[in-house]
Amino acid sequence: MKAASIALAALIALGAGSAADAQEILADCGASSGYSYFPTGPEPGWTEDGVTGGSLRFTVDRAGAPNIVFVDATGVQSDAAALGARMSFSHRNPARGEFGIVLVYPDLGLAETYNVVRLTDGRRRLLWTANRPRPPQVDIIKVGAYTADCR
Repeated sequence: MKAASIALAALIALGAGSAADAQEILADCGASSGYSYFPTGPEPGWTEDGVTGGSLRFTVDRAGAPNIVFVDATGVQSDAAALGARMSFSHRNPARGEFGIVLVYPDLGLAETYNVVRLTDGRRRLLWTANRPRPPQVDIIKVGAYTADCR
């Protein structure tokens, strides 16, 4: 009987841990298109840019912390929180399904903003920016502005 009680307590504890780790999906957004400004390179200036075939999933955990999971065109997932990003909500309106997230990778010098807004026709759209002054891993300096459709 005591073993059964211990097993039941262990199952309840596991269940409680899973519930604490639960993520609410705020939005799933598809491929992004937009423009980027490259100040260096063979042809400095504005150019059409985007993330074709990729997607972004925005979540919030039970503690209220946002997260972003990026999926590239090959299907590889990158979890922003797991990669060391610092994120916070700039605003959140659950009734309208709108929110904003500011993301910073302090060790890389990257800063990005994400805003999901509801359009007048009821659809949701992601408006996001990326500022990459010179990440250590990739020698690309750019600032970009992009949009994507969301559900």
